[in-house]
Amino acid sequence: MKPTASILAAAALLGVASIASAEGPTSQYTSTKEKDCRTAEKSKPKEQMPWVAQSCKGVGGFVVRIFDVDERQTLSFGKTLKAAAKEPAANEGFGPFNHVGDTLEWRLRDGKPFATVMRWFVADNDDTTTDGRPKDKPILVVSRLSPACRVAYIDAGANPDANELARKAADEKTATFTCGKDEATIVGKPGRGTELAKP
Repeated sequence: MKPTASILAAAALLGVASIASAEGPTSQYTSTKEKDCRTAEKSKPKEQMPWVAQSCKGVGGFVVRIFDVDERQTLSFGKTLKAAAKEPAANEGFGPFNHVGDTLEWRLRDGKPFATVMRWFVADNDDTTTDGRPKDKPILVVSRLSPACRVAYIDAGANPDANELARKAADEKTATFTCGKDEATIVGKPGRGTELAKP
């Protein structure tokens, strides 16, 4: 019996689906620039330490929360800003002054986000410019989602393939990482950036 056209078409579609699923995780990007986010909360005039919480659009229904106080930032994710503020990531900062980059990379599997990669800049007080300002050292931070917490650090100055290392860490480490139990690790060659981030 010869296969009908409908059977052949169904087989072809199944083949396409199999190829698509075999492609593995993909990336999407969103902006964390101040102009693309909104001020959701900020300190009252009477408070001694000014702070601000920015809300940025994420992927897959996630909201990105950037909390800024004393020239230091934290980055967290949740379905709402309030939920993001309660995630472990909301309390994961760096000792030196720091700030996030302009673009957040989301890793997705079957269209659903499961991890993020963000470029951070951490101030190095031991390496200053001619006018005495600390130079920024770039690192990539891999975070998992739901719950959200940091999983890995990659020194962007020491590793030419830092982006690839970060994506690999996101794809391989986040699913089995337990927030509050497991400790974020350095992936790739360590450098001054990861030394400042994880002393």
